[in-house]
Amino acid sequence: MIRSRVIALAIVPLFFVSLAAGLVWYQLHRTVGADHVFDIPAGDNLSSISKRLVAMDALPVDEALFKAMALMTRDEGAILAGQYQIIADMTAEDLLALFRSGRVIQYRLTFPE
Repeated sequence: MIRSRVIALAIVPLFFVSLAAGLVWYQLHRTVGADHVFDIPAGDNLSSISKRLVAMDALPVDEALFKAMALMTRDEGAILAGQYQIIADMTAEDLLALFRSGRVIQYRLTFPE
């Protein structure tokens, strides 16, 4: 009787931890649904960036998970200002890497003589 309770007390938390891990794994493998051009003004913070990504429907994961990912990987560099091309198959990890890379959209400008 006591042994079955101990086993149940061990299995129930393990089940919920496994469920949470599965949900996080699922979120991390979701991708952006469409191409977007996204502008990050100088001095913009993580909260406003994630809110605008959600408003554009360009954030493939939950906003809180995106912020947590950014904070846990902040040693990989700062998010840089600029205008970025978001491609439809990007994951949240890809978005963070893009925003930290500084690979902004380059426009060609021609001046006639």
